[in-house]
Amino acid sequence: MTFCTPSIEPAITVTVSDAQTNLPLEAKVVVQKQNFQEELQLSSVTPAGQFIYGGVFERPGVYTVSTSSDGYETSVLEKVEVTQGECHVLTRHLQVRLKPVKCN
Repeated sequence: MTFCTPSIEPAITVTVSDAQTNLPLEAKVVVQKQNFQEELQLSSVTPAGQFIYGGVFERPGVYTVSTSSDGYETSVLEKVEVTQGECHVLTRHLQVRLKPVKCN
């Protein structure tokens, strides 16, 4: 018999950093699946100062994850699959490294 916790787990978490310096970045992270769209919320900050965004709670499925920050190229990850575990979704932990926009 399995005993499930009453917690609500995020389907996706995203940590964002600068691709060149590896420094933490604040960003806008949007998750989409067909007619569903949600902007992930800042859920925590690591001791190293990394921002962790999370959301899409308890929603298995296949998603597109777009990450953007001023002065950086937008990252789009397609076909990010979140599966259902015995009690909760199995959270996908993503690390996104944004590239600075090149000035002409």
